[in-house]
Amino acid sequence: QQQQQIIMPPLQLIYAAERKLVIRAARLAARLCEQVRQKQLQAITKSDHSPVTVADYGAQAIICREIQLLFPNDPIIGEEDAANLRTPAMADRLTEITRYVQNTIDDDDNNTTDKTDTDDATNTK
Repeated sequence: QQQQQIIMPPLQLIYAAERKLVIRAARLAARLCEQVRQKQLQAITKSDHSPVTVADYGAQAIICREIQLLFPNDPIIGEEDAANLRTPAMADRLTEITRYVQNTIDDDDNNTTDKTDTDDATNTK
């Protein structure tokens, strides 16, 4: 009786799409956070009296967008609840966050083709 040997592809190939997504999302979110940090924008106080920044909302939006592009059927639970951003009093802040997110994504789309391999320090190619 012969045993069949199962040949598995290397782990990096199994999760290639996920790896690419994580690297891109982290790179974009970090870029947005740095842009916000340079502007030193004031934090918003949440209902529980803890602070949340434009960078918090923007980074979460970018990460959620990237996940939804690759896994459109997967639900996402984020840390920040954007319900208060939908109020008339927060319209300007929502516009500001949206502008940061759109500019970060547009800048990346216009300036790179695919930086996954060059940005990944663990790449062994």
